[in-house]
Amino acid sequence: MDSRTLDRGTLIFRVALGGLAAVYLLQTATRLRLNSDAVRYFQIVTSLADGLPPPPVGFPVGYPAILALLDRAGLGATFWFILANCAFLGAGILALWHLPGWRSDNDRRWTLCLALLAVPVVRSAAMPLPEAAYFGVSLLAVAAMCASTRPNGLRQIALLLAGFLLTAFAISIRTIGMALVPALIWACVLAAKQHRAASRRVKVAAAVLGCVLLFALFTSPSVRQPIVAYLDEAGWIYGEYSLWAHLLRRGPGMLHGFGELATNLPGSKFQIINPLFAWIGAPAVLLVLLATRRRGPPGPAGVYLAAFLAILFIWPHHDVRLWMPAIPLLIRHAAPFVRELADRRKVRLAFTAYLLWFTLTGLGALAYTTRISLAGDRFPSLYGTAGGMATPGYEASNPDYNALAIGILERYDGHAKR
Repeated sequence: MDSRTLDRGTLIFRVALGGLAAVYLLQTATRLRLNSDAVRYFQIVTSLADGLPPPPVGFPVGYPAILALLDRAGLGATFWFILANCAFLGAGILALWHLPGWRSDNDRRWTLCLALLAVPVVRSAAMPLPEAAYFGVSLLAVAAMCASTRPNGLRQIALLLAGFLLTAFAISIRTIGMALVPALIWACVLAAKQHRAASRRVKVAAAVLGCVLLFALFTSPSVRQPIVAYLDEAGWIYGEYSLWAHLLRRGPGMLHGFGELATNLPGSKFQIINPLFAWIGAPAVLLVLLATRRRGPPGPAGVYLAAFLAILFIWPHHDVRLWMPAIPLLIRHAAPFVRELADRRKVRLAFTAYLLWFTLTGLGALAYTTRISLAGDRFPSLYGTAGGMATPGYEASNPDYNALAIGILERYDGHAKR
C-alpha cells in the first residue's frame, strides 16, 4: 500500500469519525428521556444533589453521583447530562485507539467506526443511564491495564494504580465492572513476570499491597452495596429454578444477544423476527470461538472480555444495552480472523455487503434518535408514552411513577406533562 492510499484512508477515517461525533453531539438538543430505570437513577441524583443519603432503589451510585455533581455545579440540565454521555463515549473511543495489539491500522479504524454505529451505543447517547459512562471508564481501565504490561518502571506502577482506581470507579457505575477485576489481576501477573530479577521481599510486598487494594475495593460501600444487591436479586431468581435449568435458559438468551449485535437491529423494535436472532447469533459465536483459536495468550483486554461475557451468561436478565463495552472488543477480537477469510473473493463480497448493512442500520439508528432529539414540541409523541410517562399497566403497579417523572422533568428539563 503506497503512502497516497494510506493518506486517503486516513482522511476518510477522520471525516467519518468527525461526522459521527457531530451527530452524537446533536443529541444534546434532546429533551430529557425517561424510563423506569432513569426515574430510579434520578431519585438517587436528586437526593445526592440535595445533600441527602441515596434512597435504597438498588442501583449503584457512581453515575447518579456524576449527575449530582453537575447539578450542584449549576449544570443540572439535560444538555449537560447528554454532553457528559458524549464525553464518556469519546473517552472510550480514545482508549480503544490506544489499546496495544492491533493487527493493522485498518482494523483499528473500522472497529472505532463500527462501535459508534452499533445500535446499543447509539441508543445510549441520549439516555440518562450509566451505559455511556461505564463504556468510557471500563475501556480506559482496560487501556491502562494493557499499557502496564510493558516494562517501563515507575510508569508501569502508575498505570496499574490507574487501572485499579478506574476499576473501582467502573464498579460504582455498573456492577458488571466486576469483570475488570480478573483483568486487573492478570495485568499484575504479567507485570510481575517481567521483573523476575526482583528480590523475593519486593515480590511479597507487591503481593501484600495487591491484596490490600483488593480488600479496600470490595469493602468500599460504593462497590460492596450494589454487588450485594445484584447477588440477592440473582439468587432470588435462581431460587425459582434449578441451577442447570436456569443456565440452559440463558444459552438461547446469549445467542439472542449475539444475534442482535450481529444484525445491528434492536429486538424490541423488530419483534417480528425475534425468533431468528438466536439462529443468527450461533454463527457469530462460532466466529468468535474460531478467532480465539488463532490468537495467542490473552492480554488484560481478552481476560476482561471473557469475564464480561461470563457474567452476562450468569445474569438472569437479557438486555442488549448491557453488551456495550463488549461490542468493540468483540470486533477487535474477530477482525484478524475475518480478514484472513476475506482473502477469498466470495467471502470478501459477503463481508463487504455485511459491512454495508451494519453501516446502514447504524446510520438509520442515528437518524431515528436524532429525529427524536430535534423534535421540539413533538417530542412527547415521537418518544412515546407522552415523553416518558408510565404506560397504564406500569402505572397501576407503580402509582408514584408519573409524579416522580413530572418532578424530574420540571427540575432538569423544564417540561412536565401538560
